[in-house]
Amino acid sequence: PYQVRDQAAVVDLWKNCGLVVAYRVTRKEQNILIETNGIKIHCELSGQADAPVVVLSHSLASSMVMWEPQLAMLASDFRVLRYDMRGHGASDVTKG
Repeated sequence: PYQVRDQAAVVDLWKNCGLVVAYRVTRKEQNILIETNGIKIHCELSGQADAPVVVLSHSLASSMVMWEPQLAMLASDFRVLRYDMRGHGASDVTKG
């Protein structure tokens, strides 16, 4: 499997593909807005930059916020990628 440990390389790859439309870094996390096919998806990277990546996907009728209780524990050992699925949280709601 392909592993990327440097989040800057991941964001650069997304930017080069024309997917990242907004990128904001705060003290604890990186908020990323990815656009593909006209749909914006909200993502957040937290945790140790050089650690293995864990991807957290929420259930229907929820958002990435559901992972808040587990985030501190996971972020101490992993790079945590959370995202809001289409139509949930801060991601775009599509027509139809």
